[in-house]
Amino acid sequence: MQTIEKISPFSLPLCIEDISLELLNDSEYELFEYLCREFVSHYYPETEENYARNLFRTQLIGCDTYGLFTLHRQIWSIIYRLKIIGFFTASEKMGGSIKLGPIVIHPAFRRKNLGKKVIKCLEKFYSALGIRKFYMTIPECNSQAVSFAFSAGFNLEAQLKLHYSKDYDELVFGKKILNVNSSLRHEIDNVNYSYRNAIMASYKIDKYFVDRLNSSLCRDIFGDYSKKPRKLFNEHSGHDDYSFVLSAPKRGGAVKLGPICGNPKILKRILIDVERFFFNLEKRKIYALVSALDKEIINQFIESKYRIEGRLTVPYRNKIDMFVLSKNKR
Repeated sequence: MQTIEKISPFSLPLCIEDISLELLNDSEYELFEYLCREFVSHYYPETEENYARNLFRTQLIGCDTYGLFTLHRQIWSIIYRLKIIGFFTASEKMGGSIKLGPIVIHPAFRRKNLGKKVIKCLEKFYSALGIRKFYMTIPECNSQAVSFAFSAGFNLEAQLKLHYSKDYDELVFGKKILNVNSSLRHEIDNVNYSYRNAIMASYKIDKYFVDRLNSSLCRDIFGDYSKKPRKLFNEHSGHDDYSFVLSAPKRGGAVKLGPICGNPKILKRILIDVERFFFNLEKRKIYALVSALDKEIINQFIESKYRIEGRLTVPYRNKIDMFVLSKNKR
């Protein structure tokens, strides 16, 4: 199977009717930065000044050096009647999904069904590369973007309570673009034994996963969000009984947990440590992604007063859904 890094983006026609897509270049960056500053920062106030530059950087170098599950990123310039009217960012995740966003389109060109044409164009391109699914997150108060998601065929999969902001919820939309029997994009090879056996049931991880994980744990947990710092909480109870929770602070005061693996009884103790650590840092919310197959772990979260906010359809591995569970600081 071809992979994104080995195929020219122009080997497939990236055009539909009067819309065409090209990868963002230096001459267009200033407009991209302006639109991100004007429209992304409005809904995500903690977006740092170098947000757009960091996105563009990951496209230029061909990988996300700070990402754990993010592999590659493309920023597509939307060209309509020879004019650039906006940009779609597409981030490839392990297991064959693409996160769309930020999506920034100049206000003068909204509500013209142009966004749906872009989605069709991207579906054709990425499905040919073996991508199974698109997903995006949208603030619930952005009614125009919510309407666009539904009109483009996306389904609402989760409603994350007061997620990136204390004033409004975040909605997660997903759309399958390719039906496959198995996810073959990234094979597990020479991965650290403990991590591999704990994670492989729910995620498709590549051989560099542990290197990226260890690198992220060395970064300052209080540092720049763009560098994606993480903290590992773990406990050993014998040679084969290894439990851990990986945490990552997010913009707006939330903390993401995942992967989460191990003995449910041990995880209960780990969760107490996680909550004590982050709630003492005045984080507003802790949320977790848990495989729908891990019934005991889901029950452990529920017993620990976490609530289910949604079920994400096959985000990291074909045929395996993930539950979103969360708990807010009292």
